[in-house]
Amino acid sequence: MKQVKFNYPSESLACISGYYDALFGDRRKMVVRSLSFQTNRAKYGPFGKEIGTHFSSAKTEGKVIGFYGRSGQFLDAIGVHMQCRLADEVSRPAYSRERRH
Repeated sequence: MKQVKFNYPSESLACISGYYDALFGDRRKMVVRSLSFQTNRAKYGPFGKEIGTHFSSAKTEGKVIGFYGRSGQFLDAIGVHMQCRLADEVSRPAYSRERRH
């Protein structure tokens, strides 16, 4: 297991990104294959293999103040809670199977 430590409070999480793809070729079982964390100072990762479709939470300027996900044996959804410069808080999924319909 890898651990990422930020230099808080001068370093804050700005974005998570990664790749998702089918698990063992089964298009009904999409999972997160890779994750990267971008701060205002550095990039950490990728953790996992960068294969499949890219996703990113970097659509809004601000900082990540929390994130959430869903998993069974594998991580199959992840999203972030953003604190934006123009708004107090916005919640936006970075990747979710429900959004693919």
